[in-house]
Amino acid sequence: MNKNRSWYNISLSNKLILFIIIILIGGIFTSSLISYFLAKEELDEKGKTILKNSVRLAELYAESKYHLVSSSEIEREAVLETIRTQLIGEKKEDGTRNLGNQVDFGENGYFIMYDLDGNEIMHPRLEGENVWSVVDPKNKDFYLVQDQIKKAINGGGFTYYSWNYPNKNNIGAKVSYSKFVDEWDLVLVGTAYLSDFNSAANSIIRVSLLTSIILLTLGIVTSISFVKRINQPINKIVSAMKAVAKGKYIKVDTVYNDQEIGKLVSGFNEMVDSLEKSSVNLKIQREKIEHLAYYDQLSGLANYNLFKEFVESRIENNEIQGILLQLDIKDFKAINSLIGYENGNKIIKIIGNSLDEIISQKNMIARTSGNEFSIWMEDNTDINELINELTVVYNRKIKNVDIAYDIDFYKAVVNYPLHGETFDEIFRKASVAMKYIKDSSESGYITFREEMANQLDKEISLLEHIKKAMVENEFTAAYQSKVDVKTKEVIGVEGLTRWYSETLGYISPYEFMQIINTSDLSTRFGEYTMNLMFGDYFDLVNKYGRKVTLSINISPLFFLDANFINIVKKYVKKYNLPAERIIFEITEDVLIYDFREVRSRIRTLHEMGISISIDDFGTGYSSLNYLQEIQADELKIDKSFVDEILSDHRRYEVFSYLCKMAKAYDYDVVVEGVETLDQYEKIKNDDINLIQGYLFSKPERL
Repeated sequence: MNKNRSWYNISLSNKLILFIIIILIGGIFTSSLISYFLAKEELDEKGKTILKNSVRLAELYAESKYHLVSSSEIEREAVLETIRTQLIGEKKEDGTRNLGNQVDFGENGYFIMYDLDGNEIMHPRLEGENVWSVVDPKNKDFYLVQDQIKKAINGGGFTYYSWNYPNKNNIGAKVSYSKFVDEWDLVLVGTAYLSDFNSAANSIIRVSLLTSIILLTLGIVTSISFVKRINQPINKIVSAMKAVAKGKYIKVDTVYNDQEIGKLVSGFNEMVDSLEKSSVNLKIQREKIEHLAYYDQLSGLANYNLFKEFVESRIENNEIQGILLQLDIKDFKAINSLIGYENGNKIIKIIGNSLDEIISQKNMIARTSGNEFSIWMEDNTDINELINELTVVYNRKIKNVDIAYDIDFYKAVVNYPLHGETFDEIFRKASVAMKYIKDSSESGYITFREEMANQLDKEISLLEHIKKAMVENEFTAAYQSKVDVKTKEVIGVEGLTRWYSETLGYISPYEFMQIINTSDLSTRFGEYTMNLMFGDYFDLVNKYGRKVTLSINISPLFFLDANFINIVKKYVKKYNLPAERIIFEITEDVLIYDFREVRSRIRTLHEMGISISIDDFGTGYSSLNYLQEIQADELKIDKSFVDEILSDHRRYEVFSYLCKMAKAYDYDVVVEGVETLDQYEKIKNDDINLIQGYLFSKPERL
C-alpha cells in the first residue's frame, strides 16, 4: 500500500519523465540490440558470401593457370608458386608468407590449399607440413582438415572450428569454405575469423550504448516529440541494414546534429562503405578472372571457352548455316626451335592481330590451343581468299619486328549443320579433319569426311586394345645388339617393344607407338616398358657379360613428366641395377619443349650415373647449338643417312660431317641401320664408336 501511495504522490511531470526514460531505455536498448544482431547476422552472412565467392574466384584463377601445365609450357610447381604468390603473397626467407591478398577476408583471413593427403600446398605458416590429423583446439574429436577436404570433394562447404589468431595465444572462432579444384587435384580453402567479419557490429553496439547514456540524460529535459525524432534515424538504420542484406548499399542521411545519433549514423555509414568497397573489389577480381577464363593472354583473341559459348549461342538462337575453320601453323615446333620461343610468341601475336583485322565482326576468331586458331563464319567467305589476305596482312605486320619467317597453315573445315548439330560435335570433327591433313600429303584446305572419323574410331579402338594389352602383359621386349666398330664385340643392347595381340595379331611398333605417344598413355606405357626391360637386365648380363649397357627409348612426354625422375629411381632401386649401365635414348623432339627443363633432368640423371643418347639425330629440328648445351653422352645417326651412302656421295659427305661434329662435342657415335657389309666397310673408318643393324643382329627376345 505504501508503494502505491508513493506512486500516486509522484507528479505527472515526473511520471512523464519516468515514462519517457522507460521508453528511451526500452526503445534505445531494443533498437541497439536489434541493430547489433542484425548487423552481426548480416556481416556474418556477407562474410560467408565473400569467403565462398573468393574461393570460387580463386578456383577460376587456378584453373585458368592450369593450361600452362597441361600444354607443358611451365612446370606444375612453378605455376603453383605463381598461384600461392597471387593468393597469399611471396614466400619469405623463413618459409612463411605475409597475410595479405586482394580479397577482403578481414585482418587475419587467408587462403589455404591441401592435397588429398592433408599436405599443406599453400599456407602462410604451415606450408609443406601434413595436417591431416589436426583437431579443433576446443574439440579434440573434430578433425577440421579432414572435414574441409571431405566437404570440398562433395562439392564445397563451410567448416566452423576454433583456431589461434596469427602470432597470438588466444583462440578465436573461425569459418572456412573449401572447394575441390579438379584440374589440380587439390583442395582450395578460404578461411577467416568470425570476429573480423562482425567487428563492425561490435562498434555499433558500443556506439549504441554511448548513445543510450546521452539520450537518457537528454530525455529528462525533452519532450515526447524529441523521443519520436530520435527514433526516426534508428528506424532508417534498421531499414538500411535490411537493404544491405539484399545487396543494396544504402546510407542513412547525416543531417542529424545530435552527437549520439550522428555517431551511430556515421558508424553505420562507415560499415556500409566497407561492405560496398569489398563488393567492388570482389567484382573487379571476378572481372579479371573472367577475362582470364575467356581470353587468350598472348594473342588477345577469345579462347576456347568463349569461342564455344559464342558458337553455341548462334546455334541455339538462330536457324543458320556456318563454317568452322581451323588453322594450325605448320612446323611450329621447328619455328620455336630455330628462332626461339619469344619470337614464336611474337608470330602468334601477329597472326592473332592479322586475323582480327581481316575477319568481320559478326564472325568469331579464337586461339583454341598452342598454335591452333578457330574461326566461325556465317558470311560465305572464300577460304582461299581469306588465307591469301591473312598472308598479306601477316607479311606486312611481320616487317615491324626483327623476324623474317614465312608461315603456312594446315586448314580444316567443318560445315554446320551438315557435319553436326552441336558445337562439341563439329569441333571434334574439325579436330579429326586437322589430324587427317597433318598425317596425309593433301594440300590446300580439307573438309571433314566420314571416313576420317572411321579412321579415328579405328585409332580409338586400338587405344583400348593397348590399355588391355598392358593389363594382360601382352607387350614383350626384344633386344638389338650395339657392336664395337673395331672389335665387333657386343658392348650394349637397345630394348625394343613388341606386341602380339591375341585379338588383332602382330601390331607394328610404329602403329602402336604412334597411338601411345599421342594419347595420355605415354607416361604409363613408359613406366611399363622401364619395368619390363630393367627386369631383364641381369639376364642380358648372363648373355653378353657384366659390362653390357641397356638402352631404353624414352618418349618426350614421359621424359618431361613431373614424376619421371622418381619413376627412374623407383625401378633402379627395385632391380638393384648399376645405373652407369643404363642409357636413356631421347629424340631431338624433346629439345624443343622446354630446353632448360630437359637440361636440368639430364643433369639429374648424370648425377645418378645414367647416360643420355640423342636418338635419330638429323631427322628433327634441333639446333646444332643444342649438342654443346644439352651435354648428352651419345649420338645415334639415323638409318636414313646410311641407306644412301653407297649410291649418293653427297649423302655420305653429310653422314661423315655429322660424325665429325659429334666427335667434336665428345659424343660417342652410334650408327643405326647398317644392313650390308659394303655399308660397314664404307663407314668403319669414320669417327664412330658403335654400329647397330641387321648386319650384326636383328632384335631378339631373351
